[in-house]
Amino acid sequence: MFDSDRLHPTESEEDWDGQSPDGRPATCQAFHWVPEAREHIPQRFWMLERRFIESYMPQDELHDEKQDAAEAWARLTDDQRWFFNMKEGFRKDAKRDDACRARDLFANVSEEDRNALSGGFGKKLADRFQRRPDHNFNWDVAAIAEARREIPNLMRLL
Repeated sequence: MFDSDRLHPTESEEDWDGQSPDGRPATCQAFHWVPEAREHIPQRFWMLERRFIESYMPQDELHDEKQDAAEAWARLTDDQRWFFNMKEGFRKDAKRDDACRARDLFANVSEEDRNALSGGFGKKLADRFQRRPDHNFNWDVAAIAEARREIPNLMRLL
């Protein structure tokens, strides 16, 4: 199981060539891991459909971290939420050499919401999953559907 590291939904398509819109190779580790996984552990891996494991954090959990950022995050579209830099926000992604990979995904985000999300939710957001192993998270419908498709692949590792 590994993050997709994608910055835009089109990078999740089978025919994505690993290039940024400006023609340079994208810095996306998962792009290189998928062929390796297919070769060595076919049908026994799960590349997350969303950018990071943090991208699956339920909204009610985010409210406990940063309420104004959680409210701004909730106003994003599904694709925007799934490819947003949950840990370090818009500010960090703007500094990337390959920031153009996000294309116009966040073009319609208001300045107020952009400011609320500028720093993300912190580098330790995923720790929330580990700190509460017995907690029944309020997963969204798409996350549940993805898990139902992919968990059998992980079970093949046993």
